[in-house]
Amino acid sequence: MLVPADSSASKKMADQIQTTVMLASDHADTKEVLSQALQDAGVRTLDTGRLKRDCELETFGFLKISLAASKKIPWMEGFAIRLIEKEGNYD
Repeated sequence: MLVPADSSASKKMADQIQTTVMLASDHADTKEVLSQALQDAGVRTLDTGRLKRDCELETFGFLKISLAASKKIPWMEGFAIRLIEKEGNYD
């Protein structure tokens, strides 16, 4: 979701949760450069793996549009990913 940086929507989002961008790519070097640029801008990134994940990521966008179009959520809302720490390795 894109909103102007000086808008009330971006202020509301900034006060509530940090924006996270999910990245999928077959080019690790390119993904690292983009990830670093986003992090330098204050955006958290989540590496979702190879580009074959793209269709799964697009499902999030379709779900958001479908829910908003049917007036089940406001257009300016999004999804939050909450990582819960557990013992063990996530790899």
